[in-house]
Amino acid sequence: MSISKRHYLNLLEKIHCPENEAILLKISDIVEPHSDAIAQHFYNTMLGNAKAAHFINHDIVKKRLRASMSAWIISAFRYQNSSQLLRIYS
Repeated sequence: MSISKRHYLNLLEKIHCPENEAILLKISDIVEPHSDAIAQHFYNTMLGNAKAAHFINHDIVKKRLRASMSAWIISAFRYQNSSQLLRIYS
């Protein structure tokens, strides 16, 4: 199952609306300092899953995936207006 870019952008626009800015800023303040630990926990869990382990390994996680996931976690919870979202995700 695949989600189209347009559908994903629509979801982000609903979350990153002006009415949610204060909430997202508070969540971002909590999540951002821990984004690397959250990403590490996610990949440790994935690596512990026999089915998922066929697709990733410790080397790939260490070199590329963990940093990308950490950056995504930060951007997902940092408030961005519609024009910022379009620039990032289009």
